[in-house]
Amino acid sequence: MAFLALAKDVKLLIADEATEGLDKNAKPRVLDLVREISRHQGCSLLWISHRRDEIAFLTDEVYELSPDQDHTGKLIKLPMKSFKCQVETDSNEYFNGDSHHDKDGLLAIIGNIFLNPSISYFQITGTRNQKES
Repeated sequence: MAFLALAKDVKLLIADEATEGLDKNAKPRVLDLVREISRHQGCSLLWISHRRDEIAFLTDEVYELSPDQDHTGKLIKLPMKSFKCQVETDSNEYFNGDSHHDKDGLLAIIGNIFLNPSISYFQITGTRNQKES
């Protein structure tokens, strides 16, 4: 359904748990394509999900619905983070070493680690800094 919507020149795509039911191979492909197409078209995404990794991959701003005393809920903007980290693996892959990563870079590295069968050990160390948003 997301691809059908993005086939048109839309300004806003609203998706509620859009990747539920997709297998582990299809989900990253769908997310990559949704992100690529939406950015190319200048389409905004309202991505509703309990999967924080998807939200971080697709969005630049994150809001969380928090209950208040009247149970009407409020949207609270969550701060985005930046990272200075070192990723070590038991393989000679390109992501060993010190570097600065935004969320896209760090998510790409983690995705590569999980998809690479030659890696049986990895460790991510570093600091997470809150940036102004």
